Amino acid sequence: MRHTELTMGRAFALTFDDGDDFVTELTGFCTEMGIRQAIIPMFLGGFRRVGLVGTSSPI
Repeated sequence: MRHTELTMGRAFALTFDDGDDFVTELTGFCTEMGIRQAIIPMFLGGFRRVGLVGTSSPI
């Protein structure tokens, strides 16, 4: 087993407006802020319309 202590860097809170496309807005934000890698430790939201794919193997 290996482990390492993490030091938190920049943190952001995002709010999307009604009708915003999630992927488009998030991609634009990351480009604007120079973010190349990130994690989303918590996600809370609602969607008007969503398409989900569930699988236990690659598509």
